[in-house]
Amino acid sequence: MAVQRKRDPDLEALILQAAADVRRANPNIGTAAALTPNAATEDALAEIDAVDAALAQLWDSPEGEQVRQLGYSAAQAVDEDRGV
Repeated sequence: MAVQRKRDPDLEALILQAAADVRRANPNIGTAAALTPNAATEDALAEIDAVDAALAQLWDSPEGEQVRQLGYSAAQAVDEDRGV
């Protein structure tokens, strides 16, 4: 059985205001355009794939093998770049 609740006009107004704020911030929200992948997303994915391939190639190179033998980790490289 469903519970009968009283309508709260203040709460409803607040919800409508929040929805309007969200639509103002992102006019495409809730539309088919928001659910369709766009070219920027495809470009970003292609760039990530290219970087992954370059890293894999570097990892499989003689230099990568040398670094693995030294036990030098990615975390150490990041710390070194940050000056830690």
